[in-house]
Amino acid sequence: MKKVVRLTENDLVRVIKRVIKEASAPEPVVKSVKSHVVRFQNEGQTKLPSKDAEYIKRFVSKALEKSIGTIERFYKSGKFPKIIKIGAGTTSRGSYEQNAKVGKQRIDEVVKIVKQACVEMGFNDAIIQKFLTVNTDYKYYPSALDQTLYDKDRKEPLDSERIVYIEIATLETKGLEDYDLRDVENQMRIARGYNINPDEEGIANAICKLETFSDIVDLHNELQDYGGLESFINQTITAGYVSMTDDTKERNRIVGCLNNAARNSGRQKISGIKGDKIDINIGY
Repeated sequence: MKKVVRLTENDLVRVIKRVIKEASAPEPVVKSVKSHVVRFQNEGQTKLPSKDAEYIKRFVSKALEKSIGTIERFYKSGKFPKIIKIGAGTTSRGSYEQNAKVGKQRIDEVVKIVKQACVEMGFNDAIIQKFLTVNTDYKYYPSALDQTLYDKDRKEPLDSERIVYIEIATLETKGLEDYDLRDVENQMRIARGYNINPDEEGIANAICKLETFSDIVDLHNELQDYGGLESFINQTITAGYVSMTDDTKERNRIVGCLNNAARNSGRQKISGIKGDKIDINIGY
């Protein structure tokens, strides 16, 4: 005889939450970005003097070294962000095609130097290739000279346009571990109580512990018995037991904290206030 297992509504909620729950919230985020600019002395020059090359190598090594822990943890994941930007500019002398070719050669020169820095740090070729393809942005900046107004052969070229630059992002790991997220969830449920006299400040304090977009999504999934994070907030903080004036401060603070957490993950604003309700756009 087959045994029949009967699930309560709460059991089903827990199952659904586990099915739709994303991976652990911690993720790599950009902590800061530093840049270095090198100016070429001569028109058409594409090779850097050894002193400039060595400075770039030290710059790259120092910047990447601060990110090692996060790189080691996330380099295999699809979440790994672009951490290098390389760009080049040219003056107005020469045709667009000639200048674009020079710009590409200048970028190639910096790529070669960055690769040397990565080799000296001990990274293998596959990871270096990933850094310089998937995780790098390239940009060519042609001269900004208005050639409708000026003749490029008569106008003195600007030395400031004859450059290459490199930006390196310092990464850090942000996001709550599973047990920290459970603590946030529990604080919110306790602050809500029976929703007769909820602790709005306590709910705001808990939500402001979220660090990343993944944290927001995970908390949203854990609160499906209330319809998700947005429903939990709007059922509690904007309930009729409290005047709209009283909870304005908490609602504004929650919106600010949610948007800050989303920005840590490289996302745009996801939350705002519509009337007396909080709107959260998680994406599904």
